[in-house]
Amino acid sequence: MRPLKILTLIFSLVLLQSCDPLRRIIVKNESTENATITFKLKGDSALHSPIFINSTDKVSYTVGNNARHNVMRLSLGTGNWTNGALKQFVDDLEYLEITSTSINEKLSTEKEIKAYLRQHLTGILRKNIHINIK
Repeated sequence: MRPLKILTLIFSLVLLQSCDPLRRIIVKNESTENATITFKLKGDSALHSPIFINSTDKVSYTVGNNARHNVMRLSLGTGNWTNGALKQFVDDLEYLEITSTSINEKLSTEKEIKAYLRQHLTGILRKNIHINIK
């Protein structure tokens, strides 16, 4: 009986430690046309940013307008969007731009980007940033 209790305790501890949520930016396009979200990385921090995926410092994602392709989920590490995590992410950006036929929004300063992303934080654990394009 004793080994069963020890195994249960070990399993419970491992399970609880591996339940970190993913930090995500979720973009949903509710407009009638395709939309684009562009992250321009600063040159000195491009290689260290979690959004850096290729050899360029400008990363763009097109979000479709049909029901199958109108949501983009971008995972940016584990944990919550704490003030420190949000600041670290924003420090890597030169600008954030969201474009569609109805919106052309370009956030150029760290203060603007941080305020915009903070405004779109959702959930109890503050693990997702939801951006709806209408």
